[in-house]
Amino acid sequence: MNHKITLTTPDKIKIVGILSKNNNEKVIILCHGLTINKDEDGIFIELSESLVKNGFDCFRFDFRGHGESSGKQEEMTVSGELTDLTTIFNFIKDKNYKKIGLLGASFGGGIVSLFSSFNQENIFALVLWNPVLDYSSWIYPKNNWEKNILEIRQ
Repeated sequence: MNHKITLTTPDKIKIVGILSKNNNEKVIILCHGLTINKDEDGIFIELSESLVKNGFDCFRFDFRGHGESSGKQEEMTVSGELTDLTTIFNFIKDKNYKKIGLLGASFGGGIVSLFSSFNQENIFALVLWNPVLDYSSWIYPKNNWEKNILEIRQ
């Protein structure tokens, strides 16, 4: 059964997600790449259905500025996406799952890697699909949009 969930981050961004539930004790949070959404061109829909059939609940969501979530894509930052994931993670954690896993695709792979480095004790699995982990080519961004993505705000 799918449940549409809307959460608000501490900085007042509305994050929209889908919790696919079959009352399992384990859940996987799916994090999409840049310029895409929680469906990840249909791949995350199929994956979610498969995970639920195989003993996992699943939560897929739109990062700020993507899909149904609020905000502008051009204003997205690494720290903003970490805030989004923290908001989702806390919501899921409050649901009393025994095990929480993360899957990140592309830019979402970098986000889940950073997030998991600060939350190792709470994550039982980390899966990366073609992750963006090397930002060295962005050290000297070509435009303001790239500069904003890499800005980490406190």
